[in-house]
Amino acid sequence: MNKYSKNSIKYITAIAVIFIIIIITIWYYFNRNDFFKGGKDETNKYNKDPLYTKNPKCKKNEPLTDKNGNIFKVYNDYSDIRNFNKTIQKQSTHNDKNQDIGPKNIFIMRHAERDPTLYNLDQNGIYKSSMYPHIINSLNKEGYNIDGIITCNPNGNSIHVQQTVTLSSWILNIPLFIFGSQKEIDETVDSIYTTDEINNKNIIIVWEHSCIQDLMMKIIEKGVKVRNIKNYKFINPIGNSKLPYWHSNNFKSIYHIDDKLQLNILNEGVKTCNGNETSKITWGKSQNCHAI
Repeated sequence: MNKYSKNSIKYITAIAVIFIIIIITIWYYFNRNDFFKGGKDETNKYNKDPLYTKNPKCKKNEPLTDKNGNIFKVYNDYSDIRNFNKTIQKQSTHNDKNQDIGPKNIFIMRHAERDPTLYNLDQNGIYKSSMYPHIINSLNKEGYNIDGIITCNPNGNSIHVQQTVTLSSWILNIPLFIFGSQKEIDETVDSIYTTDEINNKNIIIVWEHSCIQDLMMKIIEKGVKVRNIKNYKFINPIGNSKLPYWHSNNFKSIYHIDDKLQLNILNEGVKTCNGNETSKITWGKSQNCHAI
């Protein structure tokens, strides 16, 4: 092979190398983001069509006019209650963990009216659940800012207890805790006294009414023990030690276990179209916790 052939090979090789370098440079330029991400993003290749494609009409990035916008507006309409609850939370100054173990004030309420066959709230119950933020605000005005809401797990397909308070949690930015089912009272009470987020705080518990007597007793028993309260004696609002029995048609009462572990009873005051609604309580009658 003469020297001219050798030079031609070198020349062609050099051109090929330069060409390859140019191709690699162009590829890198157009794919550098995918290169650093570990490869080309092919998410859309696997995604199906969007489930919901309606775009809200926006004003200053706030959806105001579509159906979802109405829900958004409701949330904003409750800003005064949220802000009030947050303000009085900041005013709570007493926080001696050695003295106060568990919540400061506990308010126990039953679920709202339910459908007897579907196990969700009926129309009266839905209305009542929409009033719970205002009940919480009434407690705010009495100086009991609410820092947490506790409810129980669904019982089978029964969701009426959770439905009663989920709106209040969402619309007022109050944490919602679930520690067990309506019959897992020991587990729930143990968690109430060991959860830092609700220690020395005011909480609301929404429960199945037939299990509230057991729940109340366990809360008091546990509180007396962990706080080492000497010579404790339970005294009910009528001046004796009899326990309250929560009647099936009582949708109005609220049990208030105060920081001394004594029981007070409030009336929520919300009226519905349930003609059988009462605030009846019988003293000294044992109540059997049963699944609903």
